[in-house]
This record gives sequence, structure tokens and C-alpha cells, in this order.
Amino acid sequence: ITISGLSSGGHFSAQFQVAFSKTIAGAGIFAGYPWHCDVTKFAKDVTVPKSEHPEKPFCDGCSPNETVLADHCQLTEVVDVDVLLA
Repeated sequence: ITISGLSSGGHFSAQFQVAFSKTIAGAGIFAGYPWHCDVTKFAKDVTVPKSEHPEKPFCDGCSPNETVLADHCQLTEVVDVDVLLA
């Protein structure tokens, strides 16, 4: 079984491929976010209060009451690919 997607479908495909890696033989991800990008705080990120962004309840690297903006993975000056590869 393979999965592929474009844009938001690519984002879904990346998440699905990792979640079901025993079943998925390959993934084609076009213009989707890298795995774990949405919930990762990068050095250049600006954090915001979690109470103002309930759609982002988890943030890896944020303090307990903070989160990152929902679209921060679109900001090439913010995303550090080496952090995602670690």
C-alpha cells in the first residue's frame, strides 16, 4: 500500500505514513509539511499563549503555557530541517 497527497493531502500523507509505517510501503508527498513540523518549536519561532490557540494543544520545545502559530511551517526563515531530522 502506498499513499500520496498534494498540499494539505501531502501533510496528511506524511502523518499517515509515519502512523501506519508497518502497512505503508511508500509515500509521495507534494508540497506538504515535514513530519512533526506542526508541533516543533524552532529557535526563530515566536511563541503565543496556548489559551489563544486551542487548536495547537501540544508544542515540542515550548513552555507549558505556550505554543507555536498554526502556519509556522510555511515560514522558511523559521523552520530548521536539522531539528526535524534529529
